[in-house]
Amino acid sequence: MTVQNHYQETIIERFKAGEHEAVKQVFYDYYPMLCEAAYRIIQDRDTAEDLAQNVFIKSWRKREQIIIKKSLAAYLRRMAINEALYYLRRKSHREQLQKLHLPTPGVEPTPHDHMVREEVAERIDDVVEDLPPRCKTIFLLNREDGLSYREIADRLQIKTKTVENQIAKALRILRHQIQAA
Repeated sequence: MTVQNHYQETIIERFKAGEHEAVKQVFYDYYPMLCEAAYRIIQDRDTAEDLAQNVFIKSWRKREQIIIKKSLAAYLRRMAINEALYYLRRKSHREQLQKLHLPTPGVEPTPHDHMVREEVAERIDDVVEDLPPRCKTIFLLNREDGLSYREIADRLQIKTKTVENQIAKALRILRHQIQAA
């Protein structure tokens, strides 16, 4: 075993154990790389820094379940890339929803526009609230907590395919209920 491999294994184990100095070391060693990985995708330094911090928060929360196959750097970098891609999907989704009820660009939204947007948001919240319990849990873990299908499957100890099916079911219900309103 090389010195580098030994260091990697040691720092990973110390990180997983929640050792303060190891967590600090991992942060200082990898934060710039994570910011850069996220920045390459989203092209916004401030947001890239926020996403890199999210990676550390998520890795801290699930530190005891982390399984690293290559290296800690590769693992964290993949998390940063996934976080950035998810951010873009969320941003695109929000922009699409806003376009549904925005007036012509350059024109101030009217009180009616605000009311319609609020009604749509309330309707979506109501439909999500009425989803079947398992479907609702999985949908919220994905859409609000930002967990990937794999992360949800691991957390709930179910198959990734089950997560995919439940998300698809939630989206079908949302589309149907929103169109029916």
